[in-house]
Amino acid sequence: MSEPVSSAAMATAIVTGATIAGLLSGPEAADVVIGAFIGSVIFVISAKDYPFVTRTVLFLVSFVIGVVSSEFFANALSTTLPGELAVTKLIGAIVSSAVSVRLLMALTKRAADPDLLKKGGHNNEP
Repeated sequence: MSEPVSSAAMATAIVTGATIAGLLSGPEAADVVIGAFIGSVIFVISAKDYPFVTRTVLFLVSFVIGVVSSEFFANALSTTLPGELAVTKLIGAIVSSAVSVRLLMALTKRAADPDLLKKGGHNNEP
């Protein structure tokens, strides 16, 4: 009889693997993975204030976010940049992986302090 923890871990690994394989089934899959990896490395290098285990978890989160949101960030960059520049999913994955975790941390910090949302920041004293 197997232990329930190992069965649950195996099921989670299978579902995660199937999800990632499904997300990466497009023609630009290798570019997206490489871009997400590069962005995650950039993020981890800049996150020196966290312990090793936390940085490892943040690396994985950053990588997954980079893979999932690469198209969104590529489209957002194409829209905001001047001229008719075409931003590839590779660039979208790099920017997404490097920026999204810090952005989510900042939004979480702002949401935890309701006064900060009303004032627009701690520097804006009434």
